[in-house]
Amino acid sequence: MWGICSDPLICAILKLIAVLLFILLFHLLLEPLIKKKATKTKTEIDDRIVGLITGPTYLLIVSIAVYEIFKGFFSNPALFERILFSLIALFIAWAISKMLDLFILGLVEHSKWNKEAKKEFRKNAFPLIIKLVRVVIFLIVILIILDEWGINIGPLLASAGIVGLALGFAMKDFVENSLSGLIILIDRPFKVGDKVELESGIVGIVEEISIRTTKIKRYSNDIVIVPNSQMVNARLINYTKPDTIVRVEIPIGVAYGSDPEKVKRILLRTVKKIDEVLAQPEPWVWFVEMGDFSLNFKVYFYVDASNKMKAIDKYLSKIYKELKRNRVEIPFPTHTVYLEKTRGKKK
Repeated sequence: MWGICSDPLICAILKLIAVLLFILLFHLLLEPLIKKKATKTKTEIDDRIVGLITGPTYLLIVSIAVYEIFKGFFSNPALFERILFSLIALFIAWAISKMLDLFILGLVEHSKWNKEAKKEFRKNAFPLIIKLVRVVIFLIVILIILDEWGINIGPLLASAGIVGLALGFAMKDFVENSLSGLIILIDRPFKVGDKVELESGIVGIVEEISIRTTKIKRYSNDIVIVPNSQMVNARLINYTKPDTIVRVEIPIGVAYGSDPEKVKRILLRTVKKIDEVLAQPEPWVWFVEMGDFSLNFKVYFYVDASNKMKAIDKYLSKIYKELKRNRVEIPFPTHTVYLEKTRGKKK
């Protein structure tokens, strides 16, 4: 075929047309077979890989073909080689970043995390991770390209180190909170909808977990935004884990002279009348202390976390009436002051 080409330019154009025809045939005949083969596998990763690399691969082939066919027409082939090298390097960087996208998503999809954890990771953590990975990959490739073009990258590396150090200090809190967010998403000490109490005394329902912060809606109907580093490092009570059942402890004091056994019967009988109190585990009462002003008892019972305050309110209202009806006195602190009257001497 090439022997009939008397004009080098026409011959080069024919070669390029042949390459394009080959790509077209591959696209129409072989590519559908490869995609069909990929769809038969259990994972979707190979389907995504085929869909990602086909188009850019065609462009890369055309670029290499253009270089090989037309390099004889350029007075400065070295310049064209550098341009081609730069394009190939950028393509490789793009391909690696896309492969890492699929690799990370594949690891998450095949992990033992629950559906909610995977969803939160894809929504919050994955975009940040892949952006950081892409920045690192393309920075490395750009430095390689600059070196290929004969640009001294030594000063750039030194400047990049200084800038990186400054950014490291500036973004310390951001990075710490982001890593803590990843720990929360992976370890799952709490999830959206859980009732939590922080070491600082904040109590509420987890409304949102983002990569940097956690939003907690308090019962006063306001939102508290807590950095994830504090959520990870502070002691935290999750009232929803392992289930929503919580124990309630109520101190009760009665006056000296009261019959302890009678008081315990009244306290226990009354707590069993509260609808929100669970029958199992059974409530119980302890006589715990003979205090300065009262005989002190503690009542223990279990409720669902959502009914805790309602149960406490009902029990205190009922037990006050029951103790009063059974003539059991509820004391309050008193102090007796004795004044000694002395007769002064007359002068």
